[in-house]
Amino acid sequence: MLDKLPKSLQGVVYQYLTGPEVIRIERVNRKVRAGAVQDYIWRYLTENTLEMTRFKFFKDTWKMHYWRNFSASEFMTPQKFNYAMCPIRHFKDIVKLIDSYNNFIFAADKAGNLGIFLINEEDMENDEETLKVHQFTYPDGVEYLKHSTKYDTSLLTVITGGGIVYSYQIDLQGPQTF
Repeated sequence: MLDKLPKSLQGVVYQYLTGPEVIRIERVNRKVRAGAVQDYIWRYLTENTLEMTRFKFFKDTWKMHYWRNFSASEFMTPQKFNYAMCPIRHFKDIVKLIDSYNNFIFAADKAGNLGIFLINEEDMENDEETLKVHQFTYPDGVEYLKHSTKYDTSLLTVITGGGIVYSYQIDLQGPQTF
């Protein structure tokens, strides 16, 4: 029955569903999938159903952005919240950008300081004595921060306010060093 409706009306119906429900509906047939992958549906779901979202990367579709933030909200439980708080406690200014990968948290503040944090799972406090940090300062500030993996290589890409691109390869040398 849904496949008989035009895409615009399908979109109205999908706005009342959750993201996982829309994914299940996409599997019905091609016409229903064409209605479910419309960007405005995923933007609506992102802005109206998720409690917190990070900034949207330029090349990401709204669907990709929704799932990145949906996964993050699953892990932001009170038991795990201390991990995300580490960069916020470390910086003196407000954290502007944040990304994570495994036990790493990458954060940049408004003053242009970039911190790469390795979280020790055995120490829930992750205070100054146990927190492993590499810190960089960019006078122009940090405008873009993204972690990616390519061919089993962990890369951190940073773009400064002056348009300079830095790329860092991150190697985990042991459970508590990098």
